[in-house]
Amino acid sequence: MLPLLARTMALVVLGVLLGYTQNELRADGVSIRTYEAPASCGGNVEVPHPIGTVTPSELLALVATEASVAGQSRSVLVLDGRSAREYEQGHVAGAIHLPCAAGSRDAEQVTALASSAGRVLVYAASETDARTLALELAHRLAPRVTVDVVAEGFDAIGRTGVPQASGPCEGCLSGEGP
Repeated sequence: MLPLLARTMALVVLGVLLGYTQNELRADGVSIRTYEAPASCGGNVEVPHPIGTVTPSELLALVATEASVAGQSRSVLVLDGRSAREYEQGHVAGAIHLPCAAGSRDAEQVTALASSAGRVLVYAASETDARTLALELAHRLAPRVTVDVVAEGFDAIGRTGVPQASGPCEGCLSGEGP
């Protein structure tokens, strides 16, 4: 009985080591050494001020006149709530990447940026995904900053002619975002 238990324990330890090694080798593996709990997206968050909605056409007008571009502080900050892969494939020019799964440190840094903007526009793959992230941000920022969601998701934004860029997020706060 003892040899069977020893072999079982050896196999369990070997499996853990192989899994850990595979995770470390993957580009999108979970960083266990620097793991940080994600910001709370998706929970029921009570917000003292309602989340507004802007159309993709309104976003076009705002980006042309007021949005933060390449770190220049203006009155509107645009946030992309999609995955890193989606962000790399195309995003609103000047948008900051803050996926829902971002760590609380990233969310705090974006909160600091947003506090000086006065207004934040959030988009994601869908309006529902954007609203989830916007609710969390509004909870952190209200009443100092207005948080709005871009209607219809990223695909609708692309159809309106909003300036876009592609490639990895240069100057991101961490490996995943913003």
